Amino acid sequence: MKKLQLFYLLISILFIACEGDEGPIGEKGSSGINTLVNMSVENPGINCENGGIKIETGLDSNFNGVLDGAEVQNTKYVCNGVNGKNSLTTVVKEPSGASCENGGIKINSGLDLNRNGILEENEITSTAYVCNGVDGNTNLTRTTNENSGGNCGNGGLKVEYGLDANKDGILNDNEVKYTTYVCNGINGNLSLVNITDEAKGGICGNGGIKIESGIDVNNNKILDPTEVQITRYVCNEDGGITSEEIRIKIAEGNTGTTSTIGSYLKGITFDITKYKNVNSIIFEANPYVYYGPNVPQNNFALLELYNFTDNLPIPNSLIKTNNLATNVVTLRSNEIINGIPKKEIQLGLKIRSEIQGFDSVSGFGFLILKK
Repeated sequence: MKKLQLFYLLISILFIACEGDEGPIGEKGSSGINTLVNMSVENPGINCENGGIKIETGLDSNFNGVLDGAEVQNTKYVCNGVNGKNSLTTVVKEPSGASCENGGIKINSGLDLNRNGILEENEITSTAYVCNGVDGNTNLTRTTNENSGGNCGNGGLKVEYGLDANKDGILNDNEVKYTTYVCNGINGNLSLVNITDEAKGGICGNGGIKIESGIDVNNNKILDPTEVQITRYVCNEDGGITSEEIRIKIAEGNTGTTSTIGSYLKGITFDITKYKNVNSIIFEANPYVYYGPNVPQNNFALLELYNFTDNLPIPNSLIKTNNLATNVVTLRSNEIINGIPKKEIQLGLKIRSEIQGFDSVSGFGFLILKK
């Protein structure tokens, strides 16, 4: 299936007002058909309460140099925040690379702290990458500044997603199937989010979107794989239903031990009550053991999800394996949703060896939440 490649687009500052003319013809796609982009002002209304920008992309199938309505394959809305006069957004072309494998659009947002009408580098609080994906999707995404408040204590981004049920190219409120918030870091760190079309097959049998979020720890303005803290797959299902899978990294790094008593690694703060309509939680990890001269072949790594708040392992979270470091396999526990306390707790990992004196390593752990 073809993948879109976004034409060369560079817009230094876009806020409230922008031109609504058709974008110039883009680079040649793999099939020789040009990619076109339309950007226009979105007036206050159902798509953007306080107005914003409408971004349409598609292939020039009839070679007339105009992105006709029937050729629009994807529509994104970049909306002004609640306090629109203080909220700024810039949209620039993102080349193929680390943030978007096939190129796309980079959306910066923040508050106009010095009130000069320009979103300067030190005013950017959130960056979203809307990446090109598979042709022919009928999904729509709306990204909006989220002011400081109940959803994001330090502000951030609101991301809404749904299927274009009436084929009008607009994400109507009754078409929104999924809403999430990507919030800024506590210490002024930049929060980053990548929004990418998810092809049919694999995690999303009927396609959908993949949303990765995390904090820009190394300040390079790129959401590196090691910085991704939460990954959400929002999948299209039969009958227009949308399902969701959320992957949450439990801790940074891993830990090892040679003890039957075990070693611990503290990780995230987690509150199950903040994840509405979740009906399944699984613990996923890739623990392993070392074999070598004078090392018994029957040692097993015993890994559990650990509740540090109450000093107890999470029931049914045990993963047991004798996989070697040279053959690491990702494994999943049984269902653990009923064993997680309905309150805020600190989670982490507990790893122990079945045989005293021989190495076991935790690998990397994730919570898998399904709706």
